[in-house]
Amino acid sequence: MPSKVFRKELIIGAAIFFGGMLIITAGLYFLSNDITSKASTIVIDRALIGDRAQAIESLAGLKKNLSEAERYQKAIDKILVPQDQLIDFGRWLDGLARTRQVALSSAFDGTEVLPQAETLGSIGFSIDVSGALPNLLDFIRDVEVRSPRFLVDMVSFDMTRLSGSDYRATSRGRVYFKENKTEGNKGDANQ
Repeated sequence: MPSKVFRKELIIGAAIFFGGMLIITAGLYFLSNDITSKASTIVIDRALIGDRAQAIESLAGLKKNLSEAERYQKAIDKILVPQDQLIDFGRWLDGLARTRQVALSSAFDGTEVLPQAETLGSIGFSIDVSGALPNLLDFIRDVEVRSPRFLVDMVSFDMTRLSGSDYRATSRGRVYFKENKTEGNKGDANQ
């Protein structure tokens, strides 16, 4: 009899032990899956937060650069003339040639690029200048670097010696212009 009672208690104890182990194992399995799921959610949320932080940082940088870009736009607007004011370019070159005591022949070459939303307009020109070398160099420097009203880019340059201290320079370049604002404003004034 004691052996039957012992056996019965042993079976009940073993059943309780293995049942408890089964319940604990199942609980740990479901807890592990829940932790893995939450860890994945946390990783995704952190990546999303990182992306948003980067987007906010980029936006802040753009806002900071906006005021700087507006300053540059104002400076460019001061330098650039509308296309219809390029007629003054030839007169300016002639006055500069007289000041620098050089002989000048200049002409627009007809290669025109109209301004677009993100680009400036430009028109090609050519110059033929002759005179003393220092005067000639000062004239070319004034045209390309020291122009008060025009943005000029000299594309090609060729210099030859004529006689003594006289030289001849031929050059091709582009003068840039902005869109005529007056045309767009005329329609606004009529409304």
